[in-house]
Amino acid sequence: MTYVKTAAGWLYLAVVIDLCTRMVVGWSMDGNMRAALVVDALKMAWHRGYVAWNAIFHPDRGSQYTSLLLAAAAAAIGVRLSAGLDGLLPRQRRGRGLLLDAWKRARLP
Repeated sequence: MTYVKTAAGWLYLAVVIDLCTRMVVGWSMDGNMRAALVVDALKMAWHRGYVAWNAIFHPDRGSQYTSLLLAAAAAAIGVRLSAGLDGLLPRQRRGRGLLLDAWKRARLP
């Protein structure tokens, strides 16, 4: 999850990235950083057909990603949650790099 300062205040963005293709497959934006933001991004990826049954979702370590709401939503669509150990900096760097790549490739108006 990331955030962007706008004239109206902070905008929070949750992104689901396919690590194999490096493609952004789901996203959600809101003025609040809640678990529902992550759930909406995951559901978007699933509705668009980018999430296979029994797929593994590697979330961040924030409370939004460890919530019961996300666990229930993931179970409902057949997704397994994977929470790594603290201090996995290479994974975190890879995730940030993928997000930066996606921002660079995005065609924003």
